[in-house]
Amino acid sequence: RYVLVEFMPEVPYSTLFAAVRELRMAGYVPILAHVERYHVLREDGRIEELIHDGAKIQINYSSVGGNWYSKTTRWCRKQLEENVHFLSTDMHDPLHRSPDTEAAEKWMQKHLEPEYIRMLVHGSAREILEEKRRKKLKSDKGTR
Repeated sequence: RYVLVEFMPEVPYSTLFAAVRELRMAGYVPILAHVERYHVLREDGRIEELIHDGAKIQINYSSVGGNWYSKTTRWCRKQLEENVHFLSTDMHDPLHRSPDTEAAEKWMQKHLEPEYIRMLVHGSAREILEEKRRKKLKSDKGTR
């Protein structure tokens, strides 16, 4: 029921909002991938509105671990403290894009609570897997 969705970086906010609504109405929980790439989400209240409508938010480790002078890094760190459900490496394969998590992990250990870091790194994904496992167990019981 969870679906990872990605848009072109120049997508209008109205398209993102409509997609989240449509997916929710169809019974899915949209996880918006790479939100740091969508500049339309940098306007106040937009990410919160999407979360309120049922979206989950994912950002990349590399965007959190970037240079403090980068507007994107500063924005991601602020979002990480308030509005992020998932962190990802954006590693498509180990030869062309290796997982770069070290700088982000150092920043998080310095600025975030350990329990919150565990939730970001493991907890949200674990919730999805446990939900899937519960549904399977329920379904298995129904077929006996």
